[in-house]
Amino acid sequence: MAKRPDDLIYAVDERPPPARLLALGLQHAALLSIYLVMVVIVFRAADASHEATISAVSLGMIAIAIAIASILQALRQGPIGSGYLAPPVFSAIYLGPSVLAAESGGLPAVFGLTIFAGAVEIVIARFLRRLRVVFPPAISGFIVAIVGIQLGLVAFDRLLGIDEFGSETYTSHLVIAGATLACIVGLAVWSGGAAWRG
Repeated sequence: MAKRPDDLIYAVDERPPPARLLALGLQHAALLSIYLVMVVIVFRAADASHEATISAVSLGMIAIAIAIASILQALRQGPIGSGYLAPPVFSAIYLGPSVLAAESGGLPAVFGLTIFAGAVEIVIARFLRRLRVVFPPAISGFIVAIVGIQLGLVAFDRLLGIDEFGSETYTSHLVIAGATLACIVGLAVWSGGAAWRG
């Protein structure tokens, strides 16, 4: 029998106490809602109207709140579900391609890209165990690094490509970006990786 890791608080089939479960659920919902920013970035790249952007964010919030896909993923009924909490989110890996599609073909191109990517993922999921040989940790790490670089390029493009260069709005964008970067670096360097244990 495998030894339980010392830093593992709850295993897959264990249930936390109700108060901690509620706190973890709220924390999880807050983390998921951050991904709604990606919807705004893509819709702004497509020059969509303010109303269309608000509608898309609202639909995203409904999709996260209802969590039907999360429930189906958590089930273990035949081919449906993995038994793990794997909520669907607006993945950062699609942000760069979605922005390019939005800038070149508008929202229809983004929707087509998303449908095609979903279909490819469904097909690949059936062969994931066999494909592990093709994606060893070194390759997977490289892919994750490329995604980070891609997100950095999108962020710099949004930060430095503002039309109101030199205006008060531009200055506030720079201040917010600098404060965010300082916060990220500070937490990465000085937090020590301590997790909240309640």
